[in-house]
Amino acid sequence: MSQTSIVRESVIRHGPIVSVTLQSYRSSPLRMLLDTGTNQLTFFQTAGKRWSGVNADASTALGVGGDLPCETWNDKIRWGKLTLRDVQVASCKSATADKFDVEGYMPTYLFRQILISHAHSYVVPNPVRRSIGTLEIAAVNAKH
Repeated sequence: MSQTSIVRESVIRHGPIVSVTLQSYRSSPLRMLLDTGTNQLTFFQTAGKRWSGVNADASTALGVGGDLPCETWNDKIRWGKLTLRDVQVASCKSATADKFDVEGYMPTYLFRQILISHAHSYVVPNPVRRSIGTLEIAAVNAKH
């Protein structure tokens, strides 16, 4: 579990940051903050890198200084062994990963339930009670 996260110059303590991959971007994991207040997966690009094979639609987002030029598309998200298809993703050209300490926000509404253990630093998406076997646990990245 990340001890702190800086979002819009505000410090958020104990924010669950998880590693996910976007099919259209790159195969390396991206650090995403699980966020109950966002309505779509928001992705902050790394300066100079673009996603591939995406038919993005032009859109705008309301920012503090006015409208921001953005793009939206549907993508496949992988979090451990969990795969989500046709997830709407938004990315604004002026919001790059170098301005944040995460590479995006992942909305919690994408999951039926999420089990978050702050004490043991793990997150389980869509937990299922099983009588035999173990639950797959997605470890949360700790920022050092």
